Amino acid sequence: MGKIKILDDFTANKIAAGEVVERPASVIKELVENALDAGSSKIEIQISRGGLDKITVIDNGEGMDREDARLAFHRHATSKIRNDADLDAIATLGFRGEALPSIAAVSTVEVRTRPHNEVCGARLIVEGGKIVKDEDIGCPAGTTITVSNLFANVPARLKNIKSVSLEAGHISDVVSKLAVAYPEVSFSLQHDNRFLFKTSGNGDMLDIIASLYGTETARALLPINAERDGIGINGYIARPSVTRSTRNHQTFIVNRRIVKSRPLSQALEQGYHSLIMTGRYPVAFLNIHLPYNLIDPNVHPAKMEVRLFVLDKISDLLSSAVKVALSSNTLIPETKIPVEKPSGIQNRNQAQYVQQFLDVDEGHYHGKQAECSLVKEGSPVLAELPDRSIADEPQDEPQKEPQKEPQDIPLNMLLDLPRRISLDTPYNYFPKDKVIAGLRPIGQIDCTYIVAQGREAGLYLIDQHAAHERILYEKNMQVPTTNYSQLLAIPQHIELTHLEAQVLITNILEFQAIGFVIEHFGGDSFLLRGVPGGFPPGKEKKIFLDLLDYFFSNQHKLTNKELREDLIIMMSCKAAIKAGDRLLQGQMEKLLADLSNTELPYTCPHGRPTVIHISGYELEKMFKRVL
Repeated sequence: MGKIKILDDFTANKIAAGEVVERPASVIKELVENALDAGSSKIEIQISRGGLDKITVIDNGEGMDREDARLAFHRHATSKIRNDADLDAIATLGFRGEALPSIAAVSTVEVRTRPHNEVCGARLIVEGGKIVKDEDIGCPAGTTITVSNLFANVPARLKNIKSVSLEAGHISDVVSKLAVAYPEVSFSLQHDNRFLFKTSGNGDMLDIIASLYGTETARALLPINAERDGIGINGYIARPSVTRSTRNHQTFIVNRRIVKSRPLSQALEQGYHSLIMTGRYPVAFLNIHLPYNLIDPNVHPAKMEVRLFVLDKISDLLSSAVKVALSSNTLIPETKIPVEKPSGIQNRNQAQYVQQFLDVDEGHYHGKQAECSLVKEGSPVLAELPDRSIADEPQDEPQKEPQKEPQDIPLNMLLDLPRRISLDTPYNYFPKDKVIAGLRPIGQIDCTYIVAQGREAGLYLIDQHAAHERILYEKNMQVPTTNYSQLLAIPQHIELTHLEAQVLITNILEFQAIGFVIEHFGGDSFLLRGVPGGFPPGKEKKIFLDLLDYFFSNQHKLTNKELREDLIIMMSCKAAIKAGDRLLQGQMEKLLADLSNTELPYTCPHGRPTVIHISGYELEKMFKRVL
């Protein structure tokens, strides 16, 4: 007897569900896409316990008669294509006929549906992939689908669900993107009988973006519109001063289908070339229209990726359209200088404690007093952006040398490079450096590199930013690992997206453990009341948001110890003097003295060199004094 057997439908559907139904948000996506294909102008989504207990999607689309409702739970039963030729020009979001049977294989599904031209509707209940109830019912025109006890018969999948609130956040993210793609459709989302958001369905994409992501984000957007060779691109891109540390806020809508595409992201970013820093990513909401025969959506189980047959043309058009949009607008960021410093130090003892470990204070070296401190009173700091959703503060600090760009280092470059110092490395392992201690500064090059002489012949070049980073990093690392916080005199109001808010709520203990004091302010709003000791004044909000982005991308890879070190690296970079800062003689002497007292003075925390030596012999060779 042969060993190969044909699987029964239920088993086949359960296998298919493993690809199609990854999490509750996958169910929402499939059901909402069906509602959109049915011509709905209003879609209501209600979820309980992150969608695990119950998901209800109510639409006012065309509805189904009893026969179609029954057939919808058979694999590969669909009204959207008839034969393989239709696959060459798919105009609908769904087309495989796999969603409902796959969902029904891992849950209990109830359908209430009625076509607009019929008086009586149908109610079906499907359990274990089988229809257990089929009856007439009075119901509104359209379709209501309720999915209960998701993954109850797949315990392995339930174990992978980490947090109910995080699942609700993923659902919010999916529905938000669909609402942007279909601004003429009114969407509402409720979680445990609480409204998360509702859109007007007025057809204005910018208005929908503002209602979902905040007015500050909408104000930072520029319109984009281009067409060439039958390909059209329209939507909104953010000003270069508004960037994020991940690509999570790039929404690409190809023929009204939400897709993820690295090539499209790269084309978008090419349009910003030289306008944003390496490691930062622009915010965008883009519609791309092209003939249906130039796109194949049948390449990914969840249809999140597509094959574009004219990718080069699309990329060229997108990059050029972004450049035109940016060059047609004034891109000077509007900034304001905070009048009050949010120091948050509550008493003299705390101030002395923080000063001891975290400040670069004035001091005496070799019997000579430094002329001034490296951190100067009244130095300009980054402007604070008002209430925000996904828009960041402007990135670049005002510099005293206007011709120099600040050599700030983006967060992902700081944190993704190999760690050069472990938290477990004892600090007395290396001796203090005598070579650097013997250096005498004689000037600066481009207000970026200190030129010094030492006991050996030749010149030493010191990267002032990298050197100061190393100093601050080691001082901050020596602070006891208690959750010491400095309270802010003026709490910072932070408005997050729903997904970001759920990430923060889910991981609030990790943030508290490293010194943040955060208060939930209702909805997706929070108050930042305190930060770990040593935060650069004026940059609390920006560093917190960057850290939240980074944590979201690496939350399953980081321990509290690693998160604390990443935070210290970030704070050290932001607080360090910058390329372009002019230093006085005493400041340069103090910087070198502090550097000589570090344990590893030759690199900054992420591996860039702090000191380069050009020997006397090399100088003589350059001047042809020796051959």
